[in-house]
Amino acid sequence: MPLHFTLGAINKTTNGYEYPKIASKKNSYECPTCKTDVIFRKGQIKQPHFAHKKTGNSCCHYTGPSESQIHKDAKMLFKSLLENSNKILLNRKCMKRNICKNYEIIKINEIFDFKKHSVVLEHQFLHYGEKRVADIALIKDGAIEAIFEICYRNKTEEGARPEPWFEIDAEKIINVANAESNKCEILTIDCMRSLYECADCKNYEEKKKEWQKQKAEAEKKDKERREREEAEKRENDRREMEEANRLEKMRLELCNECNCGIKKADICKCESLKTTLINNSKYCLSCNKWKCRCAVI
Repeated sequence: MPLHFTLGAINKTTNGYEYPKIASKKNSYECPTCKTDVIFRKGQIKQPHFAHKKTGNSCCHYTGPSESQIHKDAKMLFKSLLENSNKILLNRKCMKRNICKNYEIIKINEIFDFKKHSVVLEHQFLHYGEKRVADIALIKDGAIEAIFEICYRNKTEEGARPEPWFEIDAEKIINVANAESNKCEILTIDCMRSLYECADCKNYEEKKKEWQKQKAEAEKKDKERREREEAEKRENDRREMEEANRLEKMRLELCNECNCGIKKADICKCESLKTTLINNSKYCLSCNKWKCRCAVI
């Protein structure tokens, strides 16, 4: 059996899950998959581990576990760690890794009081009207306080869980929990969420969206102002044109023709005449108008 899959067993007395690092030879255990008896082995050479008592047992939970068995063991392991108040530090890196170097160190046991929370495996809940199942949920007064997803091969889709939620690598949590080098009893693991945003970036994005909204509103108002001014200008031009047409019509109505055919409104009224004779009609060289032949010259 590969040592990186050191899976745990069920204590037959307490019916609770125990992983090899905290197991004892004094206790009786059974396999989580086939429910048959297993023995706990702990020596000087090999890493502590469980094995089936009968060599002919066809169950491969400890010799070649499947993906579902590894996933299930990691869930039971993490639930046990939470219930036993193990100190867990979650490192969570901001997804904007190219511009942001923020790490969040989340002290799980300081955020959540496990005396007031219940740790539930395979908790069913509704999220945006759809039925979901959380690997591990912290429940307080019937409400979800946090969700922990255990990942082995397939990640949980972003947006499929309510905040706060964390995703943990199944193999890594098994390794960390059973590592002999871990003497301080503080488990440090990474959150696998790839689209997580730290508080600084989230605040920046929110401010950026607000700025873009304000800019869009200002541009909209400016466009409306320009359109209003253009409409007012077109209306003024239309009124001026109408007034000019009205005055011209009035002028034409007042300009009755004289006997010689020259409109009275267009005749020369210059005092000093500088005229020339064209077609028997006098044309003023000063004002470029005709001199009425019916008038007294």
